[in-house]
Amino acid sequence: TARENLAFFGKLYGLRGKELQARVNEILDFTALRDRGDDRVGTFSGGMKRRLNLGLAVVHRPRVLFLDEPTTGVDPQSRHHLFEEVRSLNKAGTTVVYTSHYMEEVQSLCPRIAIVDHGRVIACDQRENLLRLLPGSLTVRVNANTLPLAERLKQLEQVETVALNGDILQIATSDVKATTVRLIAILREMNIELLDLESSEPNLEQVFLHLTDEAVRDT
Repeated sequence: TARENLAFFGKLYGLRGKELQARVNEILDFTALRDRGDDRVGTFSGGMKRRLNLGLAVVHRPRVLFLDEPTTGVDPQSRHHLFEEVRSLNKAGTTVVYTSHYMEEVQSLCPRIAIVDHGRVIACDQRENLLRLLPGSLTVRVNANTLPLAERLKQLEQVETVALNGDILQIATSDVKATTVRLIAILREMNIELLDLESSEPNLEQVFLHLTDEAVRDT
């Protein structure tokens, strides 16, 4: 059963008696498995087994926890619960090393990220610094001559390029939010009506492909 598995691993780590029983109950609550604690694990879904796996790994309150592809084959509800468990552990002081090919998971969970290619770390930095390796973009449509507006925007420190296409401006920028704020201010100053605005910020998957390559890998 889930309870027996947790007790077994707790004993391996030196827990005994009331301390062990209390910790098993804590982990069953932590993994949302209290109502299935006395059921055989062979009857569990894939997501439940993953949550129990995490519980087994932290029953002894480790200072460092390594997680390798912890959400493979997990349903959305269990994935969400695993994320909350990982955040809770980290907030409580556990250092979590999270390995995954799912870039959206890494971007959501990890404040510091190492990108590994062919067994070699090719980048390691804070998440925000890695995301700044690629520009974001703003697509702006206005009801006026775009050339004067483009010249003003090119003067902004964070703007890298401004491309014109009729009444549409395509802006590449290192800081989408700051550029958007300045853009709105300039439009008001120049008395130009904004008809449409779309923004796009780089994500970790784009950065990963930029730093490695987009060729299909065999491994």
